[in-house]
Amino acid sequence: MKKYSLTIKEHEEYGGLGIVVDTGRDYFEPALDGLVVAHDILEHTVTPHQCGYIDELMALGGYIAGRVACAYNSRGYRAASIDDVSSDIQSLLTAALNEAGDNNFFSEIEKCNSYLQDQWIMDQLRKEVKEGIIEAIDEWTDGEYEAWHIDQYDVDSIVGWICKGHQSFNKRFSWSLRNYGYKHLFDSIREASDSFLSNGVEGQTATLHVDFSSNNVFIVEDYGIDY
Repeated sequence: MKKYSLTIKEHEEYGGLGIVVDTGRDYFEPALDGLVVAHDILEHTVTPHQCGYIDELMALGGYIAGRVACAYNSRGYRAASIDDVSSDIQSLLTAALNEAGDNNFFSEIEKCNSYLQDQWIMDQLRKEVKEGIIEAIDEWTDGEYEAWHIDQYDVDSIVGWICKGHQSFNKRFSWSLRNYGYKHLFDSIREASDSFLSNGVEGQTATLHVDFSSNNVFIVEDYGIDY
């Protein structure tokens, strides 16, 4: 049984209350719903990478190995898709550009040669990463993107870190869970977290219990209320 400390805090940028999950990452913002809590716990690697951007790239790999692989429907109208990668890359690169301009993290990303045997996934990842980079730069340059801009970025290493996260996910979870139990486990964490948040107040703390063998999930709030 794995235990995770939860704290309800106000989100400084968006307002409203969210849940901070203690997974050893101090850059996490409060999750505004249980879906993000489940992502933070299941699709991020167990051991955080020292670089938050690389940590998020590897979590994209977990998303593909987890929700995309099991066709998880989290939006009410379509299943999770590898097509979502481009918007995530755009968001990450936009944040990096706003932080450091052209000399941002992605322009000097640490090399990573990890890859997947599935050539279709590899081709799709390269396509989605390139599209995300183009969209971010186009926005950053007020529509003046030119083809040479893509050469500033090591697409292979960005894809490599996503692949490394995919591999870590598959090492962490058994084949049977990935194929038959993942939707249930994800939903269980999501629903318990949403219930805790809907009844919580700022500063409230609790412990999330996750049994990865039985897929049993529950939250014990510090005042003894279970969810």
